[in-house]
Amino acid sequence: MALASYILGFSGVGFATRCWQLAIERRNVFDNFFGHLIAVGAFGTAGFFLHGVSQRQQNALEDRKQVLIENRQKNSQ
Repeated sequence: MALASYILGFSGVGFATRCWQLAIERRNVFDNFFGHLIAVGAFGTAGFFLHGVSQRQQNALEDRKQVLIENRQKNSQ
């Protein structure tokens, strides 16, 4: 579920960014639908990558936490 929320969230940001870009250029929002697909795909890919980064960071933090707990137990004895 978390992976889907990352991908859909970043894809939504990509779509909004593309619409904002066209609004700044004062062009029709539905002028070139292929550009929307590129933006959504690129931002969705970034969301997929960042989900993996988040998972690796969580795993590293959990491992480090276990090491610290073990060190505290050794020092208290």
